[in-house]
Amino acid sequence: MDQSETDNAGRPKLNRPRPTIGFMVDSLAVHESVLWHGVLDAVRAHDADLIGFQGNLLEIPDGFMAQGNVIYQLASAENVDGLVFSSATMAHWISLGGMQRFAERYHPLPRVSLGLPLKGIPSLTVDNYQGMRQVISHLIDAHGCRRIAYISGPQDHPESKSRYQAYVDTLAEVGLPVDPALVSPPTTWVESTGRQAMRVLLDERGLQPGVGFDAVAASNDMTALGVLIELQARGFHVPEDIAVTGFDGHGKGEFSAPSLTSVRQPFYEQGWAAVEAILAQLRGEEVPLERNMPTKLVIRQSCGCPDPIVVQGAVGSIPQPGTTRGESLAASLRAASEQIQAEMIRAARSTFEGLDPVWINQLLIAFSDDVLGESINAFGSALDEAMRQTMLRKREVRSWQNVLSEHRRQILPLLSEPEHRHRAEDLWQQARVIVAEATNRFRGLQESLARQQADILHGIGDTLVTTFDLTESMEALTRGLPQLGLPGCYLALYDYPDQPASGANLIFAYDEQGPIDVPRGGLPVPSLQLIPHRLRTGDRRLSAVIVPLYFREQQFGYILFEAGSSDAAIYESLRIQISTMLQGAQLMQQVQQHTSQLDIIVTETLATSEQMRGTIAETSRQAQAVANTAQQSVDVSKAGQDAIAATLAGMEKIQGQVADIAQSILALSERTQQIGEIISAVEEIANQSRLLALNASIEAARAGDEGLGFAVVAREMRQLAGQSQAATARVSSILNEIQRAANNAVMVTEEGSKGAQSGMELAQQAGASIRDLAAVIEEAARVAIQIAASTRQQTNAMNQLVLAMKSIKQASAQTQASISEAGY
Repeated sequence: MDQSETDNAGRPKLNRPRPTIGFMVDSLAVHESVLWHGVLDAVRAHDADLIGFQGNLLEIPDGFMAQGNVIYQLASAENVDGLVFSSATMAHWISLGGMQRFAERYHPLPRVSLGLPLKGIPSLTVDNYQGMRQVISHLIDAHGCRRIAYISGPQDHPESKSRYQAYVDTLAEVGLPVDPALVSPPTTWVESTGRQAMRVLLDERGLQPGVGFDAVAASNDMTALGVLIELQARGFHVPEDIAVTGFDGHGKGEFSAPSLTSVRQPFYEQGWAAVEAILAQLRGEEVPLERNMPTKLVIRQSCGCPDPIVVQGAVGSIPQPGTTRGESLAASLRAASEQIQAEMIRAARSTFEGLDPVWINQLLIAFSDDVLGESINAFGSALDEAMRQTMLRKREVRSWQNVLSEHRRQILPLLSEPEHRHRAEDLWQQARVIVAEATNRFRGLQESLARQQADILHGIGDTLVTTFDLTESMEALTRGLPQLGLPGCYLALYDYPDQPASGANLIFAYDEQGPIDVPRGGLPVPSLQLIPHRLRTGDRRLSAVIVPLYFREQQFGYILFEAGSSDAAIYESLRIQISTMLQGAQLMQQVQQHTSQLDIIVTETLATSEQMRGTIAETSRQAQAVANTAQQSVDVSKAGQDAIAATLAGMEKIQGQVADIAQSILALSERTQQIGEIISAVEEIANQSRLLALNASIEAARAGDEGLGFAVVAREMRQLAGQSQAATARVSSILNEIQRAANNAVMVTEEGSKGAQSGMELAQQAGASIRDLAAVIEEAARVAIQIAASTRQQTNAMNQLVLAMKSIKQASAQTQASISEAGY
C-alpha cells in the first residue's frame, strides 16, 4: 500500500487523486435507490470518488442470501477513505448493538450512519416520531378518525419502535385509548406481510372496516400497499369505506389507486449530507454525532383528501394589481424574483428533490419576456428544457404542475393590464399542456426504457445461460452492458473463495474506451485493491457499485459496475445472471474433467471387459464340460444303484436258497439219523437172527437128521444175519459219512447264510452310499448345469456390456468434441 502522508486524523493517506467514499447498502431498490442517488450526486458535486458495497441484510436468516454479505469484507482503508452505512435498512434482522459492532469493524475510518444513531459515529437519523405523529394527527383532525388500526413493523427495529410510540402518544394526547385488538403483529415491512396483518384484523379478530376501525396507519408504505390490496380484494373501497396511510413517501405508493398518503423521509438529503459529513471528517472538522432530519407529510388520496396537485392549481383570492405599465411589470418581476423563486422551489421540494434554482430563474426571465412581447415562446422553450433535465434525472415530471401553480399564484397579483393577463394565462395554459405532454412522454419513455432494458438483460441472460463459456460470456457483457448505460465494468474471481480479502484475479474489464486487454490467465488484484491501480488511468472520477458473485453457498468473486444512467436495481439482475453463468461454467468445467476421467475409465473398463468376456467364455465351455461329466456321473450312479439293487435281490435269493439247502440238509441229517436207528434195529435183528440160528443149529444137532432141515434154515439164517450185519455195517459207515457230510454242509450253509447276510448288509450299505453319492452327484450336476447356464448368461451380459462400453466411449468422445467445439 502506497502511503505518503497521513490525514487530519493521523490515519495513513493513500496517494489517490481524490477522496473515495464507500457506501454500504443492502439493496438499491426503492428507498435505498433514493439514498444512493443522494450520495452519487453529492460525490459528483464535491469531486470525490464513490464505491458502493451492495450486500444484503445483516444476519439475514436465509443462509444463501447471507452469502451476499461477504462483499462487506472487502471494504477497507486500502480502497476507501470513509464509509457511509445504510444502517436503518441493513439492520433489519439485528439489534442496534449488532449494528454498532458491525460498524466498529471499520475503525478508524471516518464513518457515517444513516437512520440509526451509533455511538461515536456521526449519525443522520430521521424524525420518525414526528412523522408518525403528523399522519395520525391528520387522520384525527382532518378526517375525524377515532379507531385507527396500526400495522406494526419489525419488533426490535429502532425506527419501528419510534413510529409505534408516536402512534400511542398521539392517541393519548386526544384522549383516545390504544386498543390492542387494533394493533397488528409485527411485520417485516414487505407487501405480503401487510396483507397478512390485515387478515389477522379482519378474520382472526373479527374487525369490520368502518365499524371496528375507521382508518389504518401502516408503519411503512409496502405494508400499507398490502393493506390496500387486501381491502380492495374483499370489496372495500379506500378511502370511502376506510382510510389508509403509509410511511416513507417514495416508490409505488405515489402511483397506487388511490395514491397513498404517506410521510416522506429525506432519503436524498440524507445521502447528500452523509457525503459532506465524511468529507468534513477527512478535513479534520468537527461533525455533530447526531443530526435528526425532518420528515414531511405527503397528502394524497388514500386518506380521503383530494389530489394535492389539483388543490395546488387553485389560485385563491388575488390581491389588487399594483402595476400598470410593461416597464413597471418587468421591474416588479425583478424585485419579486427571489421570493418567487423561493416559493417555486418550496413547491417543488414538496414532491421531488434536487430542483436546480437555475431553471427557476430561466423560467422567470423567459416568462417576463414573453408576457412583455420581447420574445415568442421563450417560456415554452425554457420549460421544455426543464422537462428534459427532469427526465434525465429520472424525477417525476408531473410534479412541475405544483411549480406552475405556485408560479401563477405569485405572479398574478403583479399583472394589472388585461393584455398581460391574457398572455400570461395563455402561457400558463400552454405550460400545463407542456407538462402534461412531458408527463406522458416521461412515462412512455420509462416504459420504453424498461422494455429496452429488459430486452437487453434478456439478451445478455440468454447468452450467459446458454454458453457457459467465459470468453463468449465476456463478449456478451462487453456488447450489452454499455447499452444499459454502464460506462465500465470489472469482474474478478477470488483466489481463495473462503478468504475473499486475500486477493482476486481480474478476468474481464472494460471502460468508456472499450474492452481492456486482460491476460488470458487473468490479472492479479492485490488484496482489497478491487481494481488494479494500473487500470485507473488518468484523473477520471470513479462512481461504482461492487456486488458479490455467488450461487447458493458457492462464492466466486465480485463485479464492479461504474454508475451510469441505468436504474440502480439493474445491478442485482446482472449479479444473478453472471453468478449463474459462473456456476454453469464451473459445472461445465467439472463435466469436462469428469468426461475426460470417464473416457479413461471407460477405455480401461472396455479392455478389462474384453478380457473378462474371453475368460467367461472359456469358463462357460469348461462349466458345460463339467455339467456333461456330472450328467454322466449321474447316469453311472443310477446304473450303480440299479446294480446294487440287483445284487441285493440276488443276495436275498441266495440267502433264501442257502436257507432252503440248510433246511434240506437238516432234513437229510434227520432222515440219516432215522435210517441209522433203523439200521441199528436191523443189526439188532441180525444179532438176534444169528443167535436164533445158533440156537437152531444146536437144536438141529440134537435132532440129527430130523433136524437137518432146521439146520439148513439155521445155516441160512446165519448167512443172512452175517450178510445183514455186513450190510448194516456198510450202511452205518455210509450213514456216518453222510451224517458227517451233512453236519459239515450245515456248518457251511450256516456260514454261507451268515456270509450272505453280511454280503447283503454290505450291499445295503453300498447301496445307501451309492444313493448318497448319487444325490451328491445329482446336486453337483444340477449346480454344474446352473453354472453352465449362468456362464452363458454372463457371456451374453458381457457381450452387451462390451457393446454398451463401446457406446459410452463413443458418446464420451462426442461429448469431448462438443465441449472442444464450444471452446470450453
